[in-house]
Amino acid sequence: MLTNDAPPPAEAAYASQLASTVAARIVAVKAELALLEGELSGCLSVLSIARTVPMEVLSEIFKWATPAYLDEKAREELLDLVLVCQSWRNAAMGTPALWCGVMMEPCDCFEFGHDEIDYAHKEEYGKAVAWFLRSGGSPKRLMYKALSTPCKCYNGRRCEVTHPVLVRLLREGPQLDHLILHVGSVACLKNFIAALGTSSLISTVPSPWRLLRSISIVFADNQEVGWNDSDIPSRSVFAMLPPVTALGIVLPPRSNAFEDEEDSVEKPIQVPASSLERLITFSIKWDWEGNKLFGLLALCASLENLVVDFDLSEPFEDPGSDPVLRSVADRPITLAKLKSLRLLNGGMKILEYLRTPQLASLDLELNVDAPESAEVSTNLNSFLRSSRALDSLEYLRICDLIGDHDIISVALPPLPSLTHLVLDSSSACGYDFGGIEWGYATLHGHRGLCPNLNLEPKVRFRFEPCSKNVRTGPRTVYDMKVSESTLRARNPPVDGMRRVFIRVVPPV
Repeated sequence: MLTNDAPPPAEAAYASQLASTVAARIVAVKAELALLEGELSGCLSVLSIARTVPMEVLSEIFKWATPAYLDEKAREELLDLVLVCQSWRNAAMGTPALWCGVMMEPCDCFEFGHDEIDYAHKEEYGKAVAWFLRSGGSPKRLMYKALSTPCKCYNGRRCEVTHPVLVRLLREGPQLDHLILHVGSVACLKNFIAALGTSSLISTVPSPWRLLRSISIVFADNQEVGWNDSDIPSRSVFAMLPPVTALGIVLPPRSNAFEDEEDSVEKPIQVPASSLERLITFSIKWDWEGNKLFGLLALCASLENLVVDFDLSEPFEDPGSDPVLRSVADRPITLAKLKSLRLLNGGMKILEYLRTPQLASLDLELNVDAPESAEVSTNLNSFLRSSRALDSLEYLRICDLIGDHDIISVALPPLPSLTHLVLDSSSACGYDFGGIEWGYATLHGHRGLCPNLNLEPKVRFRFEPCSKNVRTGPRTVYDMKVSESTLRARNPPVDGMRRVFIRVVPPV
């Protein structure tokens, strides 16, 4: 073994025998090593910190990892989690929020025979009821999401929204708190209500449909079927809805709802006055021009929460010759009980037509350019002062402003009750509150503009490799956190990969 010479026969035989012995020893040692590694893995598993995670923490993890509405696949995945171990099962079964939301989709049952159809629907209904029962007394939510655009009933086939299991759940299933219903058109919604047969049950049987607290109607965005609801209030599809206190309406874009977009100016949304008067929460997606939205809001005497999504439009930017809009601008609508207002995907023009003296939360997720961003502070100041809401506002969120050289100026009025301030603009490198008064008041402990504001306001900014900060005064500097919207924008979907969603999770 010490030379490169060929060994004589005797040495070759000895080397061969020695190699066999060493190989056998290696096999034995590997087998023993595998046993030792198994024992080590078991010991480490016993000592794993995962075994010490409290059930409450597991419950929170499961809630964040589970969507609010679970389709069939998501429900199967949750059941897989439940089967991991007894502690995971106990944590999941002790978390009612996991079992509160179910999402259903249209079925292709008519491709099979009647016996198979009946069996499949009975089985699906039983599974849905059993799922809801695991949530105990927690409010239950159901979403029905249509797939076809337009609906198959447009071609003379069965309407997708008349799913037998959905209809049965709303006739005789467990009591539901909230329903999200995706429909292809006004006709589809009428088909669904007709399938429920509520005309004979309104005053006699308290079905889950009649006991709903909240309902959201999402009209599909399709060009084949325009908006064809009745102009007569008593015949409108909205007059057929149950007496809810929370109503959401997602209208189709006016470019698809009408052959001539200008028709949307005069087209009313016929929600009965009795329905509007009882509403506590109202949300609507609206890009139809005209004054009809204010006709709805004027009747919402009990409204406490309002959400308006403008769908990247500005329907009230130019009132023009509309005498109603001019009248509302002169005498704005007062929502005396409104506490929360959220505006999405638009500007702030609507605030000129509203007064909210009890407003506690204002959320502005804007779609504005740089000149409009520069006017936000002035418009906000004017609205809050006109509404006399300076003393009541506790929460303020302003998103997607565009500043000069990526520095956004935000001049806040005195807000003595403000406790939470969130600024979230993906294009911002910094925020300038432009006030020596703000900075010195904070530094010297005086009352200041916002004496109750958390000393670490949630300020978001565009991520850059260098350090960024927010300047609130000559000597006051706060670190800034990466924005949720920026993270999403910087993680576009890639072909062949599932879309990644990023959520900024608050500390538990």
